[in-house]
Amino acid sequence: MKALIKKGPGPGLVLEEVPPLPLGPRDLRVRVEAAAICGTDIHIYHWNAWAQSQNLPLPLILGHEFSGRVLEVGPEVHRVMVGDKIAADSHAVCGKCYQCLNGMQHICANVKVLGVHMPGVFCQEAVVPEECAFPVPEGMPWEQAAVLEPLGVGVHAVKAADVGGSFAVVVGCGPIGLGAVAAARAMGASPVVASDVSDYRLEMAARVGADVVVDVRKDDMVARVMELTRGVGADVIIECSGNVKAVAQAFDYLRKGGRLMMVGLPSEPLTLEVTRAIVFKEAMVRGFHGREMYATWTQMERLISGGRIDPGLIVTHRFPLEGYEEAFDLAHRGQAGKVLFLPQA
Repeated sequence: MKALIKKGPGPGLVLEEVPPLPLGPRDLRVRVEAAAICGTDIHIYHWNAWAQSQNLPLPLILGHEFSGRVLEVGPEVHRVMVGDKIAADSHAVCGKCYQCLNGMQHICANVKVLGVHMPGVFCQEAVVPEECAFPVPEGMPWEQAAVLEPLGVGVHAVKAADVGGSFAVVVGCGPIGLGAVAAARAMGASPVVASDVSDYRLEMAARVGADVVVDVRKDDMVARVMELTRGVGADVIIECSGNVKAVAQAFDYLRKGGRLMMVGLPSEPLTLEVTRAIVFKEAMVRGFHGREMYATWTQMERLISGGRIDPGLIVTHRFPLEGYEEAFDLAHRGQAGKVLFLPQA
């Protein structure tokens, strides 16, 4: 089969023909129909400081966001059947740690991530653990199913923020931020304000449900939110940018008693005056990593089947595996929503 592989340290990938991966007793072999590029894949592709720190098991097939058809199952697989149409969580969990045994599998203490710690899905036939699989309706297009994994991060954060009837702000309109915008709208936030530094992404944010978009290169975000809330501040902020200045600034327009949901990953330390920003405001600050297994997946399926969210709106570009250099360049420059590989093309 064809696979995109990180062969060794340094930038770039190679496309190679490789033998089928071995199937473990609790694994599924899946024909990959669509797979999406994530920021993690971009870090590894460019071999930045984060990628260099991960002790990756090179050579490694990249990728962890995908959908496909189950071709074969191991002898200890009981929940998924050959022929099932699935999407998959990227987190392979141990099932034995404190978190797994107390309903927090998504933050398993021993978690392994597809395409980071184990072979990924930028290939024609992937092998994934059964616990990662989530069967999806036959009527759901492959492209929509492939972006459920990143959409789930935004849905998880928005659901926890209890946004119904709240003034909600989404900071950063990359693919996960766009998912958060769509989820906030679907779950009853009003209005939904989205901010970014890209005209392209702000246009996409409006398309998926933002009532107000703010280009922070031109407008003062604090002044804009305080104007819209008549001096009160935002009830909920979903921080998806990871920009340390944007994170620090968010506390300036979060209302007293407001909720700040941290989704983005800052690339440098954050300096914050905690007394003013959190303590005196009685602000709630919470981090989010991945999706709840499997509650978030069930919520997404219901929101999509009910017409509240269309995940296909965040998909903008599609490539065969052979087009990987152009695909990664496009995703890296941010002039795209979700960029997909179609491995069978």
